[in-house]
Amino acid sequence: MLLAGADSALGASLARWLAGHGADRLVLVGADTPEREKLIAELSETGAEVIAGPGDATAAAALAALPAGTRLNAVIHVGAVTAARADGIAGELAALDEATAAHHPESFVVFSPFAGAAGLSGGPGAEAAAYIHAWAQRRHAGGRPTLAVGWGDPAPSAEDGGWRPPSHRLAEAVLGHVRSGGGSVLVADVDEARLTALLRSGPPVAAGAAVDELRSRLAAASPQQREALLLDLVCSQAPLALGYESGEPMDETASFLDLGFTSFAVLELCTALRERGIDLAPAAVFEHPTPRALARHLAAALPA
Repeated sequence: MLLAGADSALGASLARWLAGHGADRLVLVGADTPEREKLIAELSETGAEVIAGPGDATAAAALAALPAGTRLNAVIHVGAVTAARADGIAGELAALDEATAAHHPESFVVFSPFAGAAGLSGGPGAEAAAYIHAWAQRRHAGGRPTLAVGWGDPAPSAEDGGWRPPSHRLAEAVLGHVRSGGGSVLVADVDEARLTALLRSGPPVAAGAAVDELRSRLAAASPQQREALLLDLVCSQAPLALGYESGEPMDETASFLDLGFTSFAVLELCTALRERGIDLAPAAVFEHPTPRALARHLAAALPA
């Protein structure tokens, strides 16, 4: 197994868990620190072979030290669980994917900032999280098992907002259930009442007749009509999020990724819908990846 971000507290904890649960060989990628040498020594005592590469070795350099014919079963990237560590994540994931491609790993797990993945107002790492989850969905859709984990490591003041630093045992539990599945999950230690209030806060909703009219039409509509109204809304706003002119036709059954959505476009779409009174978290766009699927999800979330 390869673990990128082993220099972080979460990475070190997962490395210990992997070694304690039968991983016979671990490839560690991360900064060369005194703590890394201690971790390597600790892991070696479990009987696991630890390969770290020289200095701040890249994944490719670390993998080059593997014995010939060795197959890499899994890749875990925990280097972007905080916004401060998420800069350059696109390049990191591309390089890691390229370095491990020849091994055809059975699972590829990437941790991202929780707040950004959940679409919380002012959530740290929103752009990085949106990219990570879109990247994971695209990779998984291409037939390569990939799981994105929105990890609940909060910003310094986030405990006041409803979620707390989760125990690393939660991350271990996620890995314990990973087989060949994919998609997105969110992991956090939450105060439900406070988190619900935070989720509902969102950016300010635009006031005005248009918002009131949409709410009235949705309240009076049947379930089928609600879905149709929301599909029209998504299809009218999606082209604008992509930078197209208003009225550009949108294939309601096409994947958002195939339509050209980037993390920035996802955030633009979420903002546009919230301004019209419809709450939408970035993670929902990845979990319901076509305009029609997203409209169905939004309709189901409305009060009966």
